Amino acid sequence: MRTFMVFSVVMSLSVLPGTVPMANAAERAAPAEARNAFSINVANLLLSTVDLSYVRSFSPSFAWVASADYAWRNVISQRFLYRGSYEERGAYIGSIGAGVQWFPFSDAAPAGFYLAPGAQLALTTEGGYLALSADAGYRWLFAPGFTIGIAGGVSHASSRVMVTSPRITLDLGWVL
Repeated sequence: MRTFMVFSVVMSLSVLPGTVPMANAAERAAPAEARNAFSINVANLLLSTVDLSYVRSFSPSFAWVASADYAWRNVISQRFLYRGSYEERGAYIGSIGAGVQWFPFSDAAPAGFYLAPGAQLALTTEGGYLALSADAGYRWLFAPGFTIGIAGGVSHASSRVMVTSPRITLDLGWVL
């Protein structure tokens, strides 16, 4: 009888929260799936523009993108990006944008190679305009939540002056 009581006490203790089973402990220690990424484009910092973006994966192969930027020294970025055309279209102030990133070779969005169409509404000293873009890039996720991304593409702006310009992105950020 005593043996039975000791056996039942030991068995009941093994079911208490915080006590083994090892499989559950390993599952709890595994990091959660990264679904959100916040980043800053350090390539645009060289052009006197702060460019922030937010990526939210909504499936294993797709993610939404929202971005905003602000230029504080317009002449440097305008002469480099638009080759002096800012006199006709006005000095660039900032923009907000949205797009989708498709991860064709990965099922772990927002990490891996992606293709990304997007649209931006930009504001200049002469008014606003719409720009459409297409990018291809790659994002790496590192523990404990650091991310690096690189992308390139083109942007086509429709305003009084039609401008197609290259896009280069080097993002540093974190994932949640």
